[in-house]
Amino acid sequence: MHRRICLILCFVLLMTGWTASFAQATEIQAAPLVQASTKNGMVRVHLSSMGDPTEMDITVAGSYTADGNHDMTLTSGETLHIDFDKSTGQITMVRNGQRYAMGQAMALRRHAAKGSNGLRIAQTRMPDNLYPGDLHLTAQRSGSSWRLYAIVHVYIEYYLYGVVPYEMSSSWPSEALKAQSVAARTYTLNRMNGRSSYTYDLVDTSSDQVYNGYVGSVTNATRAVDATRGIVIMNSGKLSGTYYTASNGGQTEAARSLGLTQVQVSRKEKKILQTLRCGNNQLTELLTNY
Repeated sequence: MHRRICLILCFVLLMTGWTASFAQATEIQAAPLVQASTKNGMVRVHLSSMGDPTEMDITVAGSYTADGNHDMTLTSGETLHIDFDKSTGQITMVRNGQRYAMGQAMALRRHAAKGSNGLRIAQTRMPDNLYPGDLHLTAQRSGSSWRLYAIVHVYIEYYLYGVVPYEMSSSWPSEALKAQSVAARTYTLNRMNGRSSYTYDLVDTSSDQVYNGYVGSVTNATRAVDATRGIVIMNSGKLSGTYYTASNGGQTEAARSLGLTQVQVSRKEKKILQTLRCGNNQLTELLTNY
């Protein structure tokens, strides 16, 4: 079992092209509940797994308002239907049987963080899971028609709750889940930094990281995210490129061979990689104390 955990961590490090060095805990600033940006800990995730949707069914769980051509306070437990016209880019929200023309952009904004506050979206891969945060619906030109982009704005630690148990089984050992949490957090921040001028930071598929919202049953993965809160992998003051894969067909390639970032690793760091033993709580201690 210990050998498996070592292999997981070493694989993450190898895929960086030797860019990773274990660094001090880096605290990520908390984001406000309503107004989100890419610089304050809020991640923008495009729900691309839904394909090219023309309708959505959204159940509200918590304190939310709808913003667009019509602003209104929503009721926890109610279900909204969204229609999208690809020929005009117009978004229509159906609430209690009444249709509201919301224009080409609208948002469902969260106003409380405690308890179950989020949205359930019937067209996602796991419709019973909760998406905590704001949901922005935006129409953008796509050739001669329009396409609807559904983008969740979610605090990075809550986002990781929906990543770690789907990139690695929540039944795996806690130290492996912690390593996955650190790798996923570092990857996320790299994407946020590189895509700050874009409409979104990541997609919810394996093109970036699989994200399926929050479910309370994956407690081991949630604990691993909490135990490593704010910890990232850095080298020379910069975030390392923590590329990883859930399956690779038995072959891998160094990041430097793909033209990705390569950073020299010190002799001391190489010694750590060569002698690393990942038993019990040693991984967490190494990440936080090195």
